[in-house]
Amino acid sequence: MFNNKNRAFYNAAAVMGLDKIDENKSIDYLKSRFESSGITIDKGTTKYLLSTVANIPYYIQFIAYEIWQALTLADRNKVSANDIDRAVENLLLLKSDYYWELTNKQTVNRKKILYALSQSVTELFSKQTADNFNLGPVSSTQKALEVFVEDGIIERKNEIYEFSDPFYSTFIANNL
Repeated sequence: MFNNKNRAFYNAAAVMGLDKIDENKSIDYLKSRFESSGITIDKGTTKYLLSTVANIPYYIQFIAYEIWQALTLADRNKVSANDIDRAVENLLLLKSDYYWELTNKQTVNRKKILYALSQSVTELFSKQTADNFNLGPVSSTQKALEVFVEDGIIERKNEIYEFSDPFYSTFIANNL
């Protein structure tokens, strides 16, 4: 929004990268918030939740709320890994129309690149990856990645490309 010269807020603010919140702080926060309503979550389950949501604050809150609501309605007081998995399934169901719309806008080649990324491919420009996922020329992959970064679908950190939305990655892996 601030970097696109075609948008109203172009250069209206300085762009600043934010690191993820320290995992231990997220663990402490989740444990205290669940415990304040009489629900317990052990450290291992909390770590599983954080890894599932890539420690992204928005998704931590979203999934934690889904879990809290489900446990409260079921009159249960302990979070399990299954509760996290169910919350993720609910989120995928809730966002599936949006994810399909986003996916259907992509060309066939871009869908292949998204699928390769969803499979945790680290050497996206290698011949082996191109052959395994039928990606075509490296220049096409590079251009697609530029578009994905510009559209906010993918983030680039150093030489690593990853989904901005970890659940879109799961959706792509499950549906393409």
